[in-house]
Amino acid sequence: MEQEQMSEFPEINDTKKLAYLVEYSRSGSHAEACKVAGVSAKTSWNWRHDNRSEYLQFQESLEVARQILVDRLEAELFKRAIEGGSDSLLMFALKKHDPSYREGYKPPTVEQQAIQAAARESFEKLKENEMLRINDVHRFQKMLA
Repeated sequence: MEQEQMSEFPEINDTKKLAYLVEYSRSGSHAEACKVAGVSAKTSWNWRHDNRSEYLQFQESLEVARQILVDRLEAELFKRAIEGGSDSLLMFALKKHDPSYREGYKPPTVEQQAIQAAARESFEKLKENEMLRINDVHRFQKMLA
């Protein structure tokens, strides 16, 4: 395995799980990842779906592998759309990044924009209050220590 890709999953010590993640991030195929890692489909299914704590780190790492794959595919899509002159690929990329290109898009009304702005402001105040509360808890814990 290439060192660069292994460094994407530093928390994974099991060589079979690491091989699985690296191959999945390359191919996007669970079957190919099983083959490269030398595990059965049942084993990989358990790694991906078991809720026990020992599998949670693998599942988080699988999300990283999935994002690596998506980033690589997106880079290829943009390359083909621009260099290859593919209108349909370019349109897919635009739809992903700019909602105004999507079918059935309706720009938000003034009322919706106001609601969104108020929600953002409320969220920021809530976040600020929560940070203050956390700081108070930490100060209290230090006083007790």
